Amino acid sequence: MNSVAYNNLTPAQQDFINAIRTHGPGLGLDISQEKYTRMSMRLIAEAHKGNRRIPDWIARDLARRGSRGIFLIPEVIEMADEEAAPVAEALESVQEMAAAIG
Repeated sequence: MNSVAYNNLTPAQQDFINAIRTHGPGLGLDISQEKYTRMSMRLIAEAHKGNRRIPDWIARDLARRGSRGIFLIPEVIEMADEEAAPVAEALESVQEMAAAIG
């Protein structure tokens, strides 16, 4: 996954990606994948903005259409990878220190 994609989104777009990651699990969505239904996007929009309108940058972008009623939002996975990287680096550092001591 190219980490440049998330960073190229506008602040409002990044905010909606964050909303998917924040509200998704509570709504029963699997945020470890990139395919989301129209209904799941409406649930996220309602939880995040108080209305069911899917943002135009998702709904009107043909490159984000997986199939009928399915949207592709790979930035959700990408953001998870970026969040996990510092944790993995810290774990590796701790393991190296433990190996040096013991």
